[in-house]
Amino acid sequence: MTIREELAIASQAIFDEYIGNGYSAASQPTNAEAPILARYRPDFIFSKDGKRVIVEVKYRRNGAIDGQLNEIARKVSELPDTEFRVVYVEDGSQRRFRSYTFPQIQSALDEVEELSRAGQTRPALLLCWSAFEAAARYLHGRTFAKPQTPGRIITELAQRGVITPNEANTARTLANARNALIHGELQVTPTSGDISNLAAIARKVASEKRQKTTS
Repeated sequence: MTIREELAIASQAIFDEYIGNGYSAASQPTNAEAPILARYRPDFIFSKDGKRVIVEVKYRRNGAIDGQLNEIARKVSELPDTEFRVVYVEDGSQRRFRSYTFPQIQSALDEVEELSRAGQTRPALLLCWSAFEAAARYLHGRTFAKPQTPGRIITELAQRGVITPNEANTARTLANARNALIHGELQVTPTSGDISNLAAIARKVASEKRQKTTS
C-alpha cells in the first residue's frame, strides 16, 4: 500500500469515527472568529456541543513539521473550547479496532434483520456494514486490525476467495450507499433485499473462520 493510500484510509477512519460519535464537520473559522488560524488549513475540523476538534493527519514524524505543529497547538490552546489533535499513521497513533467473537457478530446481524423488518433500512445498513467489517476482522485479524477503506476490505476478501465476484459487486454497491449516507446524503434508502444480501455476505465471511476452526 502506498503512503497516499494509507493516509486516505486513516483520514476516512478518523472522519467516520467523529461523525459516528455525533460530531459534524465544521467549516474553516473566519479571520474574525480565530485570527491566529487565518492562514492554517487543517485536514479536519469537527464540532459538537459548542466544542471544536482540529485534526491534522501526517504519515510520519518530521522535525521541521513537528515544530510547526507544536506552534499551531500552542495557538489553538488559546482558543476557547478547541482541541488540537495530530494523528501519525506510521507509528500507529490512529485507532486500532478490537475483534469480536462469532456470536457477537451473529447477534449484531440478527439486530440488522430486526431493523430491516421494521422498515428501518438506513440504520440497518450502517449496522450491517459494521458487522461486515467485524466479520472480516474476525477472519483476518492482522490484515484488518487498522482502519481500512471499504473498497480494500472487499478487494482483500475477494482476492482471498472468501467472497465471490458477484458478492464483491454487491458489497461495493452497498459500500457506496453507506458512504453516501454517513456523509449526509439523506435520500439514500436501501431496500430490505439489499440488507439481506449484505447480511448474508457478512455471515458467510464470519462463518469462514468458524468452519476452519471446527474442521
